[in-house]
Amino acid sequence: MVVTFANWIQPGEPRLGFGHGFLASLGYRAIHIVPERNDWYQSDTIEAAVSTARALVGQDFALGYGASMGAFGLANFGDLLDLNAALLFSPQYSIDTNAVPFEWRWKEEAKELSPFPRHRIPIRPQKDNLKVYYDSELLNDVKHVDLIEKHLTISRVECPGAGHNILGTWYKQGRLAETVTSAIETTVNSLTV
Repeated sequence: MVVTFANWIQPGEPRLGFGHGFLASLGYRAIHIVPERNDWYQSDTIEAAVSTARALVGQDFALGYGASMGAFGLANFGDLLDLNAALLFSPQYSIDTNAVPFEWRWKEEAKELSPFPRHRIPIRPQKDNLKVYYDSELLNDVKHVDLIEKHLTISRVECPGAGHNILGTWYKQGRLAETVTSAIETTVNSLTV
């Protein structure tokens, strides 16, 4: 079972589950958590959504999959989902300017959301195996990964030159399905052997 958190979605675009068609085409069952707006999962309803997703996962092996804002959601709430592992692509530690004064890319959203009432990365327990993919040449993304690693044990996968949208880069290179399938299978096999 794959559990996703949606990434930042352009206002006016359909709010679909992250990778919904892609994961289905690869044969994976998925549960998708999609916020009503780009709120970095800080709404009053997030705990109920996570609880519902957790109940749907049941006793299945559960792998998280998310990028950017969605990767933040997994880093922040993965323990509540009882995930075995998660693949995080370009996650943020936060966008709250008090926690990440260097971050400028989502400053409008940060103004609306500050303070971040549901920022759990510094305090959450860790049961899940987190694999973090990031462009080691993007200073802001590196800073976010460094901050996450101060609180959670992660495995780093450097993707120099891939940009913030690593999955989009792999898609353009014609290797998205192959690379993601390999990442999922390698992660699952390493934890179930």
